[in-house]
Amino acid sequence: MPGRAGARPGDTIVVTGALGASGAAFRERRYARPPLRLDEGRLLARTAHAMLDLSDGLARDAGHIAARSGCRLAIDVERVPLAPGATIEDLGFGEDYELLAAVPDAGGFTEIGRCEAGAGVELRLHGEPVTLAGYEHFGRR
Repeated sequence: MPGRAGARPGDTIVVTGALGASGAAFRERRYARPPLRLDEGRLLARTAHAMLDLSDGLARDAGHIAARSGCRLAIDVERVPLAPGATIEDLGFGEDYELLAAVPDAGGFTEIGRCEAGAGVELRLHGEPVTLAGYEHFGRR
């Protein structure tokens, strides 16, 4: 089973479904039931170099893969599928529990970026840098 380490320059970054559902639901004071991506996880586990669930927000969880793998994840935010009612800002909310994986080939999953030499996460929206929040487990209060 792939973990957070192992992504390589040249890998494709994919997600298993639409993101932002939990953030949109929170704004509307309702609950969004997270998906179970068991079949997708098993399929991705066959080829993924790195994989995790998106629980802390896209940028923060992509950062976990980048840090553990020693590479940069370049993500094209306009390619990220949004859940109904979700906005770009909802990508920072977390609790979506879709899978984010670094794979040699997208294999039918939604491609949102690539793994490159370097460090950290580069988020771009139509070529312009953007910043997304994320859940901070041990943040200051």
